[in-house]
Amino acid sequence: RHDYIKHSLDKARSFKPEEVYIPHGDFDSLTSYNKEFTPKDVQRAKPIRHEGQPMLSAPFEGDPTYRTDYRKWETGRAEPIRHDAGYLPPSDPFRGESTYTTDYLKHQGAMRQPIRPDQTILQSRDPFDDRTGYRSDYIHHPQQERFQRAREEYIPNQTALDSLTTHRRDFTPKDVDRTRSMKPDQQGYRSNAPFDDATTTKTDYKPWEVQPIQTHRPDEYRPNPAEMDLNTMYNS
Repeated sequence: RHDYIKHSLDKARSFKPEEVYIPHGDFDSLTSYNKEFTPKDVQRAKPIRHEGQPMLSAPFEGDPTYRTDYRKWETGRAEPIRHDAGYLPPSDPFRGESTYTTDYLKHQGAMRQPIRPDQTILQSRDPFDDRTGYRSDYIHHPQQERFQRAREEYIPNQTALDSLTTHRRDFTPKDVDRTRSMKPDQQGYRSNAPFDDATTTKTDYKPWEVQPIQTHRPDEYRPNPAEMDLNTMYNS
């Protein structure tokens, strides 16, 4: 408010563009094309047309050099050349014997006996001798009866059984309290003290008395008493 002081402003001046200068006289449209390429009075070129070729009345033969030079001649069939030299075929029938059949004759030989021995069982007619070395060397001898000692008669003990043992003698019972278990109690903790609902929010953040914020009222609008100048660039 102290830095921005209100000053009186003058009315904005209207801007008028400069008038367009229009020269007087006719426009000279002469160009280099119109100056150099001027129309000429010449006749139009006539098209060159060839007259029709003369047609021959004779028929077209169309014989190539192959047909005229290489003609087909009528000749007879050539006979084959054979050299007989007075050969006469034999009149005897063909037997078809070769040197193998004439030199190596087939002989019928007897069947060869095998060298393998006969597998039949050899049976003997002599009586079977069951005399063995065990029977001849180990002779059965009579044995004497084993001496047996007479069994003693059991006599039970008449005295009473003493059941005292080292455990009963050394480990005697004592009147002592039972060992307390170190296991914590499963019951929940209960306190008779009143519940303290004080928290950090209640202790640290306390309500304070705050004054209301002062609102700024803007300046009242005052219309300009002077008349509005409706003169614009378009109207001027």
